[in-house]
Amino acid sequence: MKQARLDEYMEDGFKNMEKVVEDRENYDEEKKNYDEGCIYCRSFNGVYTAMGKKLKLHPGSLFLFIEDGVGVYADIDHVFHRCREGLIQNIRFLYNMFKHFSSMDLKVVAVGKAFDDSLYLYVSNILRLHQGRAVYRDFTVSVIDNTSLEEFKRRHYYMQIVDKDIVEEALGGG
Repeated sequence: MKQARLDEYMEDGFKNMEKVVEDRENYDEEKKNYDEGCIYCRSFNGVYTAMGKKLKLHPGSLFLFIEDGVGVYADIDHVFHRCREGLIQNIRFLYNMFKHFSSMDLKVVAVGKAFDDSLYLYVSNILRLHQGRAVYRDFTVSVIDNTSLEEFKRRHYYMQIVDKDIVEEALGGG
């Protein structure tokens, strides 16, 4: 009788030990995925600038222009290499901003955002905007006028072009 209880106790112990090992392996895999993920998306309280301003968009520099389709320059190495979803959200936001200002009879060359939610509008005609500022949604947009696409691309040569597949996915074509 005692041997049967001892065997049962040992069997339960081994089952528990296997469960602990399995849980540990799952934890290690989850932790690895968490460590490799986007630190900005993981932040429960949001992301703040050094000045204490809470960001509304995913951090990271990104510029969108249209030339033989939609082109996007991004700060992939520093921010977006770990966050495809943040990149896609920002592409959608900037594409809608591009369409908004284009519908105002502005010759929009490009739109962009800095790491800290500062927005930029590059135009080749500055007929309707006042003092280099515009408003889009709840954002103030800095306007850079008299810019050609070539000049814009020359200024942003250090950025990386985003794969067309990601751009198409962001805009609903993928």
